[in-house]
Amino acid sequence: VEIELWDMAGRRILNTKDTRIDLSELNSGVYNLIIIYDNIRFNKRVVKQWQREHQNNIKKAVEEK
Repeated sequence: VEIELWDMAGRRILNTKDTRIDLSELNSGVYNLIIIYDNIRFNKRVVKQWQREHQNNIKKAVEEK
């Protein structure tokens, strides 16, 4: 199994053989996820959004100022 992650500008962000990937460090946006298994490519569009926890942390920091 090989996993590739591409941004919408056509830049490859990730290329790994791990079966788990961590998207937490990526900016919010749309990405193209490609899973290659037995020479067959599976394509899936992934939408990365902010997690509510991060939004709450930012809100608290702003309120404390």
